[in-house]
Amino acid sequence: MGSTEIEKFSPRGEICIAGIEWTPVGAVIDEGLSVEDWRDAVAKVSAVETLTKWCLGDLLAFGERKYADAYREASETTGLEIATLYNIASVSKRVPREIRREGLSWSLHRAIAPHGREEQIKWLDRAKKNGLSTRELERKLKPPPEEPPAEFAGGVEGLPEPCPHCEGTGVRR
Repeated sequence: MGSTEIEKFSPRGEICIAGIEWTPVGAVIDEGLSVEDWRDAVAKVSAVETLTKWCLGDLLAFGERKYADAYREASETTGLEIATLYNIASVSKRVPREIRREGLSWSLHRAIAPHGREEQIKWLDRAKKNGLSTRELERKLKPPPEEPPAEFAGGVEGLPEPCPHCEGTGVRR
């Protein structure tokens, strides 16, 4: 945004910067906001969303190591379900800070979290280099559906014919 000086800040989390009042439930935007300031605001909010997930995940992982009721307390504080908090923390714990890639979304990192460190690095580098979206990366990470064994290709006597949509694999083609 043209001016990043904070004009107002309240204990409830309301911030006013350059014609935009950021509240806990949304933004109140001055009708005179320039297109440049609008673009800048969109980029910053997107960056804050990723930053927030990482920071919350790292805080939860820390709390899990240090405090007995970290997830319950965090759930009460944030209003998020404990399962949601576990998922956020899981990504932070499985994708170490030193291999996270700035400019890639938290969701993209979540997609590679189940993989080993070397695979994570490989896929993060590919995603960054090729501008992959989370959905594109997820498609590349999923193995192709298995083909049914040849002996079942024409059906089995006494059993119904395979589904025409999935050919007996359970995966719609």
